[in-house]
Amino acid sequence: MSRFDAMLRALVPEHPTHRAAGAAAGRSLALDPIRFDALSRRLGRLPSRRRLVQTAGGLLLAGVLSPAASLSARKRKKKRCRAPCTSGMVCKRGKCVCPAPQEACGGQCYDPCEGLPASGQTAARHPVTCKCCLRPGSYNCDQTGSLPCCAQACDPLAATPTCQEFVDSRCHEDVECFPRQYCPPGIDPRACADIPA
Repeated sequence: MSRFDAMLRALVPEHPTHRAAGAAAGRSLALDPIRFDALSRRLGRLPSRRRLVQTAGGLLLAGVLSPAASLSARKRKKKRCRAPCTSGMVCKRGKCVCPAPQEACGGQCYDPCEGLPASGQTAARHPVTCKCCLRPGSYNCDQTGSLPCCAQACDPLAATPTCQEFVDSRCHEDVECFPRQYCPPGIDPRACADIPA
């Protein structure tokens, strides 16, 4: 019996009438048309070699990437802060942060600075003193109320009676500059400059 005949017998059972005829003749009908048609139909339903390779590759990648993705997710979930968070801060992604809408300054949490109702503008928090203050040019002196200026004190007798920058526009922090200006990084003395467009 040939290898093809053996494979044919394994894949498609021999039709009973043809088995009896073959036994009576004392031979095997290797190219039985009914079995050949059945084998052709079965082979036609099998996926192509390219499809098999794509499917196997997808299964392999899924098996390799899924454990890595789940391990990464577990690491993110388990990421904790090194030290306990204090001063009202909460641990988020391994860092102690202030819960919204509070803001951090000097390791403490503060409520957002509120502007003066008369102007409709907001105040800023000075990053050194952590106190709410008014940026230069933001408010007229009669509107400042109890909030100090972030830089030079307000002079109601000045030509421009608003909070002013320090002399020669010197600065240490952005809040000490006029709106739309910032204190560029570098070595002191630094001067306020326009924010690049």
